[in-house]
Amino acid sequence: MSNKNEQGGIDVTQKNVYDKPLLQHSNPKSMPSLGKDEKFFKAGFCNDQAPIAAIMTDGFLDFSATKGVDLRKHGLQSGQRLCVESTRWNEANEKPEVNLASTHHSALDNISLVDLKKYADTSDTGSDNKRVHDGGDSKSGPVRDSGSIGGKEPKA
Repeated sequence: MSNKNEQGGIDVTQKNVYDKPLLQHSNPKSMPSLGKDEKFFKAGFCNDQAPIAAIMTDGFLDFSATKGVDLRKHGLQSGQRLCVESTRWNEANEKPEVNLASTHHSALDNISLVDLKKYADTSDTGSDNKRVHDGGDSKSGPVRDSGSIGGKEPKA
């Protein structure tokens, strides 16, 4: 990892919109280089310049192309994950879904959490195929759903 504070896809020095450690949104090694367009879009951890952890849709890719940034030329497709500038995301008529645990807290400077939740990705299961839920209050934080109840009894 490039930063000693990044541990297993979590940056403990950055906060998400829930004021919890920021989760990595995509693998920058598996994404094409965006060149000069990286000021609007970014792979890996979202930051204050590209804070929205979006999941690309054909509609958003089309919208982006009308704004002069054809992400398809860089090899991006619908379904891929990319951090997006909040102004660009907010301008889109067809907003892509958002991974809230990977959305940088600075997104809240331009977009309310209520509005972001309207576009929350409900199918995001994370890298370990366990769903992450907002705990509902600031004390509990994200909660992982393992799909099973209770633990296994130890073998004797």
